[in-house]
Amino acid sequence: MNKLSRLVCVTFVALFASAALGASASSGPRTMSPLEIKAAVNAYLIDTVVQGPQGPVVRKLPATTLREGVRPDDRRDDDCDRPRDTQACVDAACAKLGTWGCDEQSEVTEVLRACRGNRDGACLTVVCAKLGNWGCDELSEIKQVAAACQNNDGGRCIEVACGKLGNWGCDELGEVTKVSAACAGQWDDGACVESVCARLGTWGCDEMSEILQVLNECGGR
Repeated sequence: MNKLSRLVCVTFVALFASAALGASASSGPRTMSPLEIKAAVNAYLIDTVVQGPQGPVVRKLPATTLREGVRPDDRRDDDCDRPRDTQACVDAACAKLGTWGCDEQSEVTEVLRACRGNRDGACLTVVCAKLGNWGCDELSEIKQVAAACQNNDGGRCIEVACGKLGNWGCDELGEVTKVSAACAGQWDDGACVESVCARLGTWGCDEMSEILQVLNECGGR
């Protein structure tokens, strides 16, 4: 191979490597901007707004979600009718504390106070499952979890959101309680998060900051 041929070959290889590197960088992980996340949520909201007899109404959305063109009195909002089963929360909490951790009046009273505002025991159960056996077996931990679970309807929203973060992205008390607190007031069982994250793609919805913004946007906050 003469010098000219070698030069052409080397140049071709260099250009090919550069193009491959650029393609790899463009398709790799990237944090989504707030505007991109807001646009994805708005697209989901448009898909779920239907025309009712008295104007546009929201279908299968969190009770707190409001967008332009949707009036508060048009929401299919049964928030006021949703039962609060504090006892279910207490039962779930005491089950995590064990036989000797919830057998005195003072302990039961603290658990009862912590469970106020919880609609059931599902949220606490789901959060504690993320934390593991040793991450949710003390009264101080239970109180933090119960506080973050207030106004959560079941644990599906938490399951969906934490599922986007992977096994190691949602397994500590601070992480899971952030997610559960952001899920509060959302009655669509994680449908908004699921749909929005599908629009954003794998790399657009895999960081805590992205998930929290998606949850806040889905909740109308």
